[in-house]
Amino acid sequence: MSGGRISWVDYARGLCIILMVLAAATLGPGEPSAAENWFAALSAWARPFALPAFFLIAALFLHRSVFGARSAYFDRKVLHFVYFYAVWLALQTVLLDPAALIEAPGRLVQAYAVAWIDPAESLWVLHALILFHVVTRLIRHLHIGKVLAFAALLQVLQQAHLFATGWSVADHLAQYYVFFFAGYAFSPIVFQYARAVTLRAPDVAKTFAIWFFVHTGFVLLGSASLPVVSLVLGLAGAMALVTAGIALSRVPHTGLIGRAGRHALAIYV
Repeated sequence: MSGGRISWVDYARGLCIILMVLAAATLGPGEPSAAENWFAALSAWARPFALPAFFLIAALFLHRSVFGARSAYFDRKVLHFVYFYAVWLALQTVLLDPAALIEAPGRLVQAYAVAWIDPAESLWVLHALILFHVVTRLIRHLHIGKVLAFAALLQVLQQAHLFATGWSVADHLAQYYVFFFAGYAFSPIVFQYARAVTLRAPDVAKTFAIWFFVHTGFVLLGSASLPVVSLVLGLAGAMALVTAGIALSRVPHTGLIGRAGRHALAIYV
């Protein structure tokens, strides 16, 4: 820990953002190069857990403020992301259609407004963070177990294609909110696990190896996105990234990963 920060959290978040950026790099047009094929394979392997881990880690410290003053919570947990989203959305809207600044400024205003309701693919993670923080604040007095069960059910239904609204906001909420809420609900367990990792490194290494082979097996079989399986792989993968973050935080010359975690959103957008 340095400067009040827990280093492994930055490293785990850094790994998440690196995997997310690599995944985005494989979506370009044209015939993929050898490097892009390698990125695509890594992206397919990491897809079941990269975003679940990102959202779980994003909520690890939520218990400190979710029951606090409303103004402080929204200032620190919501407006921060709103400002970030507003600025990057404005830049993206103009860059995608610069001629409209002169020819049809109303078109830019309309596109900007619509993106608050139906965010672009490149910014939906930011939009989801805003929504997830607001939802968690609103339901903070509900029974944690019931919320977690309902969120898990939504995720299973979404993966089974039984919950598909066609509206990306609702669909992403169904698919990923369970991981965000799990980060909030299970934060004491996650931090307890992190402490145990440092004390029982050999046992943890064996468990990590088992996870790696099991996870890879599901990916190779094409079963990683199945209902229930995707939920389990997402949670297990998130804990694996926590383990990797702890290990990397102790390895020299890996500070770049920690810095990526501290500036994760700026790198992603």
